[in-house]
Amino acid sequence: KIPEVEAKPPEVNYMRLPSNFLLAGKFMVQKPLGKPGGFGIVYKATDTLGDVPRAIKLILKDRDSVIGRLKQEYRTLLKLPEHPYVVRVFDANVLPNDGPPYIVFEYLEGQDVGELMQSNSLTLHEVWQMGKQVAEGLAYLHEHNVYHCDIKPQNLIWRNGKVKIIDFNVSVEAEDMSHGGGSKKYLPPDLDVH
Repeated sequence: KIPEVEAKPPEVNYMRLPSNFLLAGKFMVQKPLGKPGGFGIVYKATDTLGDVPRAIKLILKDRDSVIGRLKQEYRTLLKLPEHPYVVRVFDANVLPNDGPPYIVFEYLEGQDVGELMQSNSLTLHEVWQMGKQVAEGLAYLHEHNVYHCDIKPQNLIWRNGKVKIIDFNVSVEAEDMSHGGGSKKYLPPDLDVH
């Protein structure tokens, strides 16, 4: 008699998930959002149990630990009270079968501010309004001892006159400013150490 061999699940390319791929038993992938980042990729997905759209961020790499990266971003956002200019987080977990960790965010309908800038489609009033809202969002974060550390156009979503600050993967708490990061072009002068 030949011993039965347990079937190994097929390899999954998380950077290129197809439409209708089911994540964590309930998130039906629709499409990637934006371009893959340095730590992973974000997909628009439908929470099939709640029948609501969500943004699912898969954390695929980190120089130290993908779980550590997940915990840092998730814990930072989870402790914050809701704010109109900061993305909301709902959940985090690890995909089964040695899959990557993921974070579940509100799905934001809107446009990447970087793309809006490239197409010169923002009015002077919209730029003023956006700047004021980003400043309010940052003041709120700082009041709660959170420093984003990567404010740039690609980390802002704009829709109907409102902005949302997204992507907290290099954010730090006030007592841990040594571990900040961010895009070199947008680093504040005190963190820009050539």
